[in-house]
Amino acid sequence: MSYAQLQDVKTRINSQLAAQQTQLTTAKGAFAGVAANLGVMQTTYADWATEVNTLATANPNDDAIKALKAERDLLVSEFAASKTEAETLDTTVNG
Repeated sequence: MSYAQLQDVKTRINSQLAAQQTQLTTAKGAFAGVAANLGVMQTTYADWATEVNTLATANPNDDAIKALKAERDLLVSEFAASKTEAETLDTTVNG
């Protein structure tokens, strides 16, 4: 390859590297954003989870309420796993 061709390849490498670095920065921000959003969700919906438990305690034989509590339990479990994963990724990637 000639000097000019090598310079052209170097220019392409620099351009592609810059694009990848931008994507990396965006991804880092996304991890932090997801972790923050899940924290907000936890605060926003904590009362709902408590109310479902209160309703289930007051109506232990109501099948619809039992089903709602089971769905709440599943949501809480999925939420906790997602929040832990997001926080771990954010800490790992962003320090």
